[in-house]
This record gives sequence, C-alpha cells and structure tokens, in this order.
Amino acid sequence: MMAAVGGEMQSKTPNPQNVADAIVKLNETSKGSRPLRIVVDPITGQYINAVNQAVAEQFAKGLTVFGMGELL
Repeated sequence: MMAAVGGEMQSKTPNPQNVADAIVKLNETSKGSRPLRIVVDPITGQYINAVNQAVAEQFAKGLTVFGMGELL
C-alpha cells in the first residue's frame, strides 16, 4: 500500500506555479464570489474541494439564518 501511495505522490509532483496561478485567479474573482477556501493539491484536491463546498453551503445557510447573509 505504501508503495502505491508513494508512486501516486511521485507521479503527481506539486508545481509551485499552481499556487501562484490560484492566487491570481482568487484576486481576479469578484467580491461575493470568492470561495471560503482554496485548495491546490493534485492528489487530494478533488476530495478536499468537495468537503469545502459542503462547508461553504452550511456556512452560508448559518449566516443567512442569523441575518448576516450580506457578509457573504
């Protein structure tokens, strides 16, 4: 199992340019449309993004319930 995980990690080496690109994209995103979190990870990013989306939805509901939806 460790060999498989190690092989997967070596095949998807992180690229520092991805972080810079994500920062630029975030800066270009208009207020109110920016994500609560951003993930730049070629291995687990898809799973973390799914979790972050679910958290963001619940966060938005919570703010709305308490009359603070304009903070979104």
